[in-house]
Amino acid sequence: MAWTHPTFRGPIGLRAFEHGFGGTDVSTEVRFDGQVALVTGAGRGLGREFALLLARRGARVVVNDVGLTAGLPPDPENADPAVAEAVVQEIRSEGGEAVPSTTRVGSEQNARLMISETLDSFGRLDILINNAGTVYFHPFDATTSADLDDGLDVHVRGPFFLSQSAWPHMRGNGGGRILNVGSAAGVLFGQVGKVPYEIGKAGLAALTRVLAVEGAPVGIRANMLLPSARTQMKAAIRPDVGTDAHEDPGLVAPGACWLVHPDCPATGQIFHAGGGRMSVAFMAIAEGVQLRPQDVSLEAIRRDWQEIEAMSPFEVPATAEEFMAFRSRMYLAAMNPSGR
Repeated sequence: MAWTHPTFRGPIGLRAFEHGFGGTDVSTEVRFDGQVALVTGAGRGLGREFALLLARRGARVVVNDVGLTAGLPPDPENADPAVAEAVVQEIRSEGGEAVPSTTRVGSEQNARLMISETLDSFGRLDILINNAGTVYFHPFDATTSADLDDGLDVHVRGPFFLSQSAWPHMRGNGGGRILNVGSAAGVLFGQVGKVPYEIGKAGLAALTRVLAVEGAPVGIRANMLLPSARTQMKAAIRPDVGTDAHEDPGLVAPGACWLVHPDCPATGQIFHAGGGRMSVAFMAIAEGVQLRPQDVSLEAIRRDWQEIEAMSPFEVPATAEEFMAFRSRMYLAAMNPSGR
């Protein structure tokens, strides 16, 4: 359902809650017993925390990671299979079930192989977390086609093919959960020096929305998470980011894991999580200016530019159909200003 807000409330003050509000008592443990999860990029940082928490709550986990170091070329010589294995051993030492996967995210063939590895190990697949990432640090005019290809392989083609390969198995189970890990910079803002990464994450956001729409009739839900935490990749991008407690990637894991739980109702949405704060991020469309067709001109756009740029009032359509209905309302109001 579309949501309309008459004004843009910014900047918004912080709201702190000691015990949270609403919902179920936090003493009721959230479990994943009987669920099988495939987590890519699970050898370090965020992916490792996702895999550990899922396993601690009863899921069986495929820990996928090629063991590359952030910023280095995707050369097999730079890969370290011990990275995924270390997480698997940590899970097993705590009584959980996990297997390693060192197949590289990117191609259709590798996606099929990873899904096969999961099914061979655990017989089913309920959760897919597309967390693997790669980043290079070049200005736009120095970015090569190889850089672009690698960024799109890991952040768009890989999640596309993994989701597509997982689809029939999730559908056969009566549903499933897909979480795509994005980037606030790539999805919301843009950042200097890592063009392929930003383009890939923006494309992944679009894929998330399509998966949610197509998955709704068969019980498959898909969401995107924009995390904020200290990771190997973030340290390579911003060495100035400290090791303060609020940068702990473990603080992101509960939000990520809730988004792939069977009881989580969200789908097609984007959330931010980090430092103990979690919120929805949404796309809004302002009312702007609606001219009658006969009044549209370059001069009219110049005249009304301040109102066109205004961020309020705005509406948040939940579907393409709601957006079209919004357009129709605006048009009809301009054509019949008396309302008769």
